[in-house]
Amino acid sequence: MADIAWTGYSVLPWGDMWGYWIWYLRPKEHFLVALAAQHNEHRIAVARLFFLADQRFFQGRAIFIFICIFLIQFFHAILLWRLARLAHSESKSTPVFLGSAAFVCLFSAQQYTNFTWAFQIQFVAVYFAVTSALTALMILARLSPEEWAVRSRRTQFWLVATIVIGIIASYSMANGLLVWPLLFLAACWFRVPRRERLILLAASITMWALYLRHYKNPTQHSSIREGLLNLPQSFAYALCVLGSPLDGILSAINRTFALGGENWRLVWSASVGLMGLIAGAFISGYFIVKHRKASRADVVIVHLLLFTTATALLIGLGRVNFPLKDALQSRYTTPALLFWFCILFLFSSLIARNSPARNSRSFLALQFASTVILVLAIGLYQPTRIRYAHDTAVYLSEVEAAFSAPVYDEEVWGRICHDPKAMIPVVRYLQEHHLSVFASERLKWLGDPLSAHYKAVTPAHCTGSFDDIEPLAEGELPGFRVRGWAWDTRLKKIARSIVFTNKQGQIIGFGYTGFERPDVLAEIPEIGSAEAGWKGYIAGLNASSISAYMVTDAGLSSCLIGTREITAFISVPFERLGEAPTDIPVKILGGWVKDGYYPGSQQPPVMTSVFGSWVRSDADTGTCRLGPFRTGSYDVIALPVLTGPLTKDLSVVVVDASNGAILAELSPPPILTMWRAWKIPLPHRDMLLAVVARDQGSRWGEWLAVGMPYALK
Repeated sequence: MADIAWTGYSVLPWGDMWGYWIWYLRPKEHFLVALAAQHNEHRIAVARLFFLADQRFFQGRAIFIFICIFLIQFFHAILLWRLARLAHSESKSTPVFLGSAAFVCLFSAQQYTNFTWAFQIQFVAVYFAVTSALTALMILARLSPEEWAVRSRRTQFWLVATIVIGIIASYSMANGLLVWPLLFLAACWFRVPRRERLILLAASITMWALYLRHYKNPTQHSSIREGLLNLPQSFAYALCVLGSPLDGILSAINRTFALGGENWRLVWSASVGLMGLIAGAFISGYFIVKHRKASRADVVIVHLLLFTTATALLIGLGRVNFPLKDALQSRYTTPALLFWFCILFLFSSLIARNSPARNSRSFLALQFASTVILVLAIGLYQPTRIRYAHDTAVYLSEVEAAFSAPVYDEEVWGRICHDPKAMIPVVRYLQEHHLSVFASERLKWLGDPLSAHYKAVTPAHCTGSFDDIEPLAEGELPGFRVRGWAWDTRLKKIARSIVFTNKQGQIIGFGYTGFERPDVLAEIPEIGSAEAGWKGYIAGLNASSISAYMVTDAGLSSCLIGTREITAFISVPFERLGEAPTDIPVKILGGWVKDGYYPGSQQPPVMTSVFGSWVRSDADTGTCRLGPFRTGSYDVIALPVLTGPLTKDLSVVVVDASNGAILAELSPPPILTMWRAWKIPLPHRDMLLAVVARDQGSRWGEWLAVGMPYALK
């Protein structure tokens, strides 16, 4: 699991982790109140403390969080093993078997998200806290009558420990509140003195009151009432959660024998969950009825089983408005695996209590069957996550490249947050304080000469291409999106990373490698990998030339891949537009029309004639030529430009109509979903110009519109 987590590691915050940064930057009158503020239906004070520590001491790189996740799971497994030893003190093999099962379950890659997403620390913390609180209560109940009589320090310590750990569970996730009624029930089962039970009851009431004070049901989730009104759907969701650990093996069988599609996968998982629920009800009922036969460790596990079952039911009630397939998400597998472990633990105790022989056939059969299931459902599933972790890391590396530049690319930023523009202030804060993606040492090299950090090697060391360069001018963080491929011919491997320089040889950005380029492998078979592609982002639109270098020799050397000359895109406010030449001739070839831009787009900020390639759809293509026209006494003009969200096969060219020389070119233009005035400096006054706008792309979002040229005031 450590290998999988390391392979899938990304320093990038994603998903709800951005919610932490928004919370952190929000003004706070009272820190403790803000710490316990709601996040969806949870009050994640414990997780926020971990995030604050990571930010304060470890630059917000999340490595500290992932280490803590592993430690939480490790100590949870140790605790379950100790409970097994307590329940089976006369057997040597059973605690080893149950301890091994605990480690296998808690470190299963089926919980992939909870090991590779820093925000999920509360998903493992809450279950460890609940087990620990029940264990602390068990230790409290085991104290001698003499210690109870004098209310010794040990008595006070374990009572306080039980309450404090219960608070930790409650402020990890919302289901942690369930620990309080379970602690009270367990205290009654353990025959804890009346005074301590009343203290636990008072703590329970206080905790629930504090938690529910000013509580608001999240609008994106169904309420408990809505879940109860749709009970069959809620129950099916809960069953799928409980059956999710077997989803991997059942899906493989489903695909192999073509038993059905997505619906059958859900049916199989729900069926397994139903069997588990029946088994859990039977074994819990048995130990409740035969409570005198239950060891104290069995009591802890019975209550942990009730907690995981209630958690699954609560998930179902709160997610009734979600697709049923969401119940199989890897983050929900943690409570499900604990649920099945508890069943295995209690059935082991049941057989041990009713079998005089330590190694009875029934007990050996249970151990053998459980081992087979663990190997099939968990062990064989583990290696499949390594490739998935690699692919996820590559997928996130493109996002990391955009954020660390930083360049606003709405589609790429939108992969990890639902409101990309709202993240811009957070990104600026992280950049200013060198946190998270901006903690990398190499980002401090921006502006330095390439030779200050890399030794140049001859082009014979590498082969590759600088394929595409696309300006992105939308938003507050403009820049270039670049793409290509690279191969280390000496080491016979893909590039370690990519570094970009400007015309002066200064470092202006970095690229990430490992992207699929099967076209390159098909054309050049001697390149031994289809993952030779690279992608990157470069902040700002002022560079006139960009060179891409492959980093090799363990990050010590650089090898030139290619250089691209570009026309800098400089926009000016529309208020600066002056006169417009009159009677400019317009020549159209193909699908261009007047006012031809996507319906619903921004209207031109100035009164001008507009021509665009959106006629019936963005599949229309063609060319529009404005001019020739005279510039008169002006040596700078501005051209209104608007594009769709894709500009790969678009171009705008300004030519000297007297000799055909290209004076300025956007090929492709930046993505401009709001009208911008492109500033075009000219060699001299009184020139004869023409503007040629061309749309050669028929893909979704690929269209172009231009207005008449203006002089600047």
